[in-house]
Amino acid sequence: MLTRPLPLMFGPRGGRRLRPALDLNFLAGSLDSRISFTRASTATYFDANGVMQTVAINAPRFDFDPATLQPRGLLLEGQATNFLVRSREFGAGNWFTFGTVSVAGDAALAPDGTMTADRLTIASGSGIYQSATVTTGTYADGIWLRADSNISVEIGSNDSGGAFVKTTCNVTTTWKRFFVSRTTAYTALNLQVNGPATVYAWQGQLESGSVSTSDVFTTTAAVTRSADICGMSLSSIPGLNGAEGSLYVEFETLTASNGGNQFVARLSDGTYNNQIAANIQGGGIELATASGGTYDGLAQAGTITAGTIVKFAAAWKANDLAATVNGGSIVADSSATIPTGLTRLDFGHDHNGSNHVVGLRMRRMRLYPTRQPNAVLQGMTA
Repeated sequence: MLTRPLPLMFGPRGGRRLRPALDLNFLAGSLDSRISFTRASTATYFDANGVMQTVAINAPRFDFDPATLQPRGLLLEGQATNFLVRSREFGAGNWFTFGTVSVAGDAALAPDGTMTADRLTIASGSGIYQSATVTTGTYADGIWLRADSNISVEIGSNDSGGAFVKTTCNVTTTWKRFFVSRTTAYTALNLQVNGPATVYAWQGQLESGSVSTSDVFTTTAAVTRSADICGMSLSSIPGLNGAEGSLYVEFETLTASNGGNQFVARLSDGTYNNQIAANIQGGGIELATASGGTYDGLAQAGTITAGTIVKFAAAWKANDLAATVNGGSIVADSSATIPTGLTRLDFGHDHNGSNHVVGLRMRRMRLYPTRQPNAVLQGMTA
């Protein structure tokens, strides 16, 4: 309990608002001591110098844009498996060629600063590929490419049914990761690079989902990156009000639509029956509430764009929900029951550690103990 009233401060457009009960800046490169973070495997990210690094088990990743070197926040991802083996060794026996292809191993510096990138010289009508055993569904094939001068390269994915999905990549002198996404009804799928082209290649990845997530290195077998699990107890946040409140989150995501729910921030009692959540669904973001197992509150703020900074604010009180994204119009719901007994706050997933946001970079988050005015919500996100 607070021993004195929360001081008032002014919002971005002059509206008065209370100081947040919780104010987290993930761009600062450290976690609040109240936050619990686990991940049962190593994982990759880009450091402040734009070099890919690998962190240890249970170590958070504060990611940077390798092109601009600007901080992108805390990287939170779900579990992912790279089904390709010898993912950085294009001269290994697991990689097959057709036509005229030569591979020069360890010919250039890779995105992780090591001399492990291979040079591929691929004639017209030729290519290099690796196939993997999968289940039916949607998959993303990713690969890092660079060239000595600008060039167009075709990458694609072929399944055992003969359906070839491809994309043309504009490869430059700077490393860039390209991917192609496809859905297959078969159980064999490949990643393929076609000529004519001479390019440097590094780290092939074939994973479930519609986009390529952070790199998972393999040697002799497929490797799984475990899910990032991040959250905190609401009892560690003094001054919260169970009857009302407001939320601000600022983040990026790799996709706005993955066919299901993606929870950016979620207050719950450890079940699906009682929750208040910022949820990405079907290309848009919404405030969703449930009380006693009844999902009766929904304020769909609007669409978001993958790969761009999203600013979302929402507020709740009995029969009074409101939400806005990127300074847009307020969307309201006047028939919501506010759940009681909430105990936890999870970042980027639900209480079970599932329904992750795809490639979430969490930048900022604030929780307020009152239902903020609509004008203040819009000001926060403008």
